[in-house]
Amino acid sequence: MKLDSAAQSIDLFNGNILLGLKNGSIVEMAWSADGKAKPKTVMISHCDGETWGLEVCPTEGGETRLITSGDDNRILAYNPKTFEALCEGQVNDKKAKKKKGVRGGASSMSSMPANNQSRCVAYNPSNQHLAVADNTGVVTIRKVDWAEVDAGKAGALDNVIETLFKKDKNTEWIECMSYSPCGKYLAVGSHDNVIYVMEIKKADKYAKAEKLKGHSSFITSLDWSQDSANLRSVCGAYELLFFKDSGKKGFVRDPSGASNTVSTVWNS
Repeated sequence: MKLDSAAQSIDLFNGNILLGLKNGSIVEMAWSADGKAKPKTVMISHCDGETWGLEVCPTEGGETRLITSGDDNRILAYNPKTFEALCEGQVNDKKAKKKKGVRGGASSMSSMPANNQSRCVAYNPSNQHLAVADNTGVVTIRKVDWAEVDAGKAGALDNVIETLFKKDKNTEWIECMSYSPCGKYLAVGSHDNVIYVMEIKKADKYAKAEKLKGHSSFITSLDWSQDSANLRSVCGAYELLFFKDSGKKGFVRDPSGASNTVSTVWNS
C-alpha cells in the first residue's frame, strides 16, 4: 500500500481502516492481510500555512460550489451539499526558490514560495472566470468548466487564460477581490493601498487597470452595488470610501458617497 503522505492518525472499524494524512487528506481502505487494498480518498483539505481564499460560486442549474485557496499551492473545489472535495488545482505550476520574505508579501509559515501561496479568489458567473491572487500580487484568470470540476478532472482549475500585474513591481499581496454583479468589472484590493479596477473586454481580455486611490492603508474589503455603478471599500485604517462610475472618466472618488448611496442596494 502506498499513500500520498505520511499517516498522522488511524482508526479501525468493521474491517475498514481510516487514515488522516499529513497533507490534510482523509482516506479509507479495507483491511487486508496482504496489504494490497487501495485507499479511497474521503476528503481533501489545505495543509501548509494559512487558508484565506473563499468564494461561493453559483453554477448552471441553480447549483452552488465553493472554491478555496491557501498557502499550500492548492485551489480546492467543494460541493457544500455532499460535503465533498471535487477537484484540486494549483496556484502556480512553477515553484520559485523559497525566500525568507517577499516585498509586499504576507508572512506565512508555509514551506511553499510566495508565488505558490494564495490568500484570495473571486468568481464571475457571467463568463465562468476564476481570479486567483498569489502572495506576490499577481492575479491569474482561469476559465472554469464545472462539468470537468464535478468529474474531478485533473487540471480543471488550472486553465489560465490571462495573467494580471505580472510586470507591476509596486503591487503587494491581495486580500480581497470582487467581480461586479454585471460581470463587466473586476476590482482588486491590494496591500499597496490601491484598488485596481479592470474592465473585461471581448474575447475575455482585461483592460489596463484603473487605479483608485484615497486609502491610507491596505485594502481589506470591497463591495459593489447591485447595479455595478458604485463601489465601496474598507482599509486597515478603518476608512470607508466610496467610488462611482462616471462614464468616460471611469470610476472616481465620491466624497459624499455615504449620503449619495443611502437608497443603494449593495451586493453583500
